[in-house]
Amino acid sequence: MIFTDVLKYYKSNMRRFIAIFATISLSVLLVYVFQMLINSLTSSVYLTQIEPRKHFSIVRQKELLPDEKLINDIKARDETEEVLPLVLWSTGLNMIIGGDTQSDIAMLKEKDMDYLLSVMGMKIFEGRKPAPGRHEILLHERVAANKKLKIGDQFGALNSKNEWMSGSYRVVGLVRGKPVMSFAPYETAFSDYKINYEYQFGAAIIPKKGMLETLNKYLDSLPNTYHVKTYNSSKENIESLTGNIDLLITILSIIVMIIASVCVGFLCYIYFYQRRNEFGLLWAIGFSRIQVVNRVFIEISGMNLAGLIAGIIISVVFGWILRIYIYLPGGQNLYLFSLDSIIKALCVPLFATLFSIIPIWRMLRKLDPVSIIEGVM
Repeated sequence: MIFTDVLKYYKSNMRRFIAIFATISLSVLLVYVFQMLINSLTSSVYLTQIEPRKHFSIVRQKELLPDEKLINDIKARDETEEVLPLVLWSTGLNMIIGGDTQSDIAMLKEKDMDYLLSVMGMKIFEGRKPAPGRHEILLHERVAANKKLKIGDQFGALNSKNEWMSGSYRVVGLVRGKPVMSFAPYETAFSDYKINYEYQFGAAIIPKKGMLETLNKYLDSLPNTYHVKTYNSSKENIESLTGNIDLLITILSIIVMIIASVCVGFLCYIYFYQRRNEFGLLWAIGFSRIQVVNRVFIEISGMNLAGLIAGIIISVVFGWILRIYIYLPGGQNLYLFSLDSIIKALCVPLFATLFSIIPIWRMLRKLDPVSIIEGVM
């Protein structure tokens, strides 16, 4: 019965319903899209900087070639599955929002490249892998999309002033996998391009199954004469960089929630204050205060819930358009659903309901049914 009455109220007071509905919907849209865009940014950084470190760590020695004794010590550890010599470059990726990030390019011997691709669960889905000793490169599909490159194109500093990797390499294949990184032949690093040993030359340390954390503790404890990149150290570095962005978005979300809550609370108070005679009559004919308050709560919650659902639907549709026409062509993904987005969007109608019901409840407590009836009569 009460729900039928509430629906009748919505139908007969459509302008009031739309005012609150629109406020909640737009607020949810703003919060949801903010969080969706930031999740995409942090996810892209995670896949390029942290995801590869789940499978292998990197040890490089500053200024000199890697210490053979150290490499032998690492090989001898029980936690170590394999140690692969590599030359590590990186390439910049243009983010849709939030500036740039970088993706690794591992220069490996042929058998080591096959092994690491297998360990990381990556597969060549177009073209072939680079031939040993030839200036060829296997790009991750997201890197290729971001740089608008295809098989047969040239890649490298000789072809683009904005490229970091020395020389010129022909794209011969595209690889697909969760870690976003690319591959080139180890031998070409020493052919005719100058190597900055302080940054490029090192070893990929692959742990045995279940031994990543134990091995990384040892690697992270090495003297600072070594440049070490493990899952833990990479995660800490990225979180320190993205933490401020997350904080900013949280603050903006809170501001939007407060503004929406105050606006909806103010509107609801005005609308329900104008109906105080109606509530007084309800008490007079036998309705309890709790029943009246419950009805008010249902009416406010219904409008806010409708705004929440509409806001999420609009956000997802808007995100889908961005994903298809902007993000995927740029080698990035836009995740339409995430726990963070849903929780922060849900907070908008919750706070709005709270800000609405408290002042209205206080108003109803002060109503005198007798005086209202006398005024009506």
